[in-house]
Amino acid sequence: LLVGAAAGLLVFVLAPASPLLVGAGITAVQAGVFTGAVTSGAGTAAVAATYARDRKTGESSPIDTYTGNAFMASAQVGGAVVQLLLIPRGAELLGCMSTGGMAVPVMKGVLTPEQVYVLSQAAGRGIAVENLIFQMQDVNMFIWEGKELGGPTENETYNKLKDATEFSAGLLTYYGIWNPCTYEKVTISLLPDTLESTLPAVQNALGANQKINVSLLPDLPGTSLAVQSAAAANAGAAPISPIDASLAFQQAANEKMGVEAAANACESGSNSIYKEVNIHGKINTEIDEVDLVNQIIYEDKSAGKLYMENADFPQTEQQWAFKQIYKKGSNRIDAINQSEYTLSIVGDENVPNINSLKSIRNYVFRIDTDTPALRQAVEECLDKLRAKYPEYNFSATYGGK
Repeated sequence: LLVGAAAGLLVFVLAPASPLLVGAGITAVQAGVFTGAVTSGAGTAAVAATYARDRKTGESSPIDTYTGNAFMASAQVGGAVVQLLLIPRGAELLGCMSTGGMAVPVMKGVLTPEQVYVLSQAAGRGIAVENLIFQMQDVNMFIWEGKELGGPTENETYNKLKDATEFSAGLLTYYGIWNPCTYEKVTISLLPDTLESTLPAVQNALGANQKINVSLLPDLPGTSLAVQSAAAANAGAAPISPIDASLAFQQAANEKMGVEAAANACESGSNSIYKEVNIHGKINTEIDEVDLVNQIIYEDKSAGKLYMENADFPQTEQQWAFKQIYKKGSNRIDAINQSEYTLSIVGDENVPNINSLKSIRNYVFRIDTDTPALRQAVEECLDKLRAKYPEYNFSATYGGK
C-alpha cells in the first residue's frame, strides 16, 4: 500500500505535464488513483501467491518473504507506470541533444525540431509500454509459475530483450528527470476568438461566388458560435472544401493579427524596427532585424569567404547556401513558430510583441556578395524554403544591404 501511495503521488505530480494524459482528458487525480490501485494490486497479488504456495507445500514463509515479495512486485509495476510519463520526456531531451535543436535532413525533405521531438516521444512511449509489459509479465510468472521476482527465465532471448528494455528505460528515465518540460504544466489553449469580426475577410478570401456552408466547416479552434450562426445563413450556398475553409479562416486571422500588431506598435510608441532579437525557447536563435512597419524579417549573410584564396574551410556555393539559407532559415522559422518562447535584446528592454513577430510573412536574406553561381545556389534553397513554408514570402538581396 505504501508503494502504491508513493507511485500514485508521483503520477499525480507528473500527470499535468504529460501531453498524452492532458490531451486525453485524464486528470491528475484519475491517473494517480489508477496508478496506486494497480501498484497495490500487484503487491497484494504477490502476497496471495506466496500464501497459496505455502499452503500447497505445507511450509510457512517468514514475514520478511511476504513483505519482500509484496514490495518487489508493487515496485516493479508501479515504477514501470511512473516511467510511462518520464521515458517520453527523456527521449525528447535525448533527441534535442542529438540534433542540437536543428532541423534534420531526411532523404529529400527535412524533419523540423518539433517533428524530431514528436518522433522521439513516440519511440519513448513504445519503450515505456514494452517495459511495463515485461514487468507485469514478471509478476504474472511469479504468481502462476513460481519464478523468482526479477530473476531470469529459461528463455535466453526473452531475458536479453528484457534486459535491453530495462536498460533503455532506465537511461531514458534519467534523462526524463532532467528534462525541464517534465515538470511544466501542459495547457491546451484555443486560438483567440477573433474570427467573429473577421467574417467579411473570410468571405473575401473565398471569393464572391463561394459562400460559407456551415455543414462543411471543419472544427476550427477559435470559431465562435456567432460565426457559425452567420455561416448557417448560407447553408444553401455552393459548398466549399474544409481545406478552403481552413485557409480562408487562417488568412483572415493572419491579416487581422498583422493589422492589429502594426496599430499596437504605433499607439504604444514602441520601436518599429528591432535588431539582434534573441529567441529563447526549445529552439534558441537570433533574428538580425525585425521591421514591424513593413512586416519584414531580415537575415544578414556574409558569403565573402567563399571567394577568399586559401580559405580555412573551402566550400561550394551550393554547400554555403544549403547551410546558411536553407538550414538556418528553417531553424529561424521553426523558432518563431514554436508554441512558447521569450524575446530579448541585449542592452534594450523594448522587444517586439511575439504575436506581431509570428504574423510577419515576408523573410528577406541580405547577402553581402553577388555572383551568378551564388545567386543560383541561393535561389534553389529559397525554392526549397517556399515549398516547406508556403505561407511565407522568401527573397534575397545581393551585394549588401
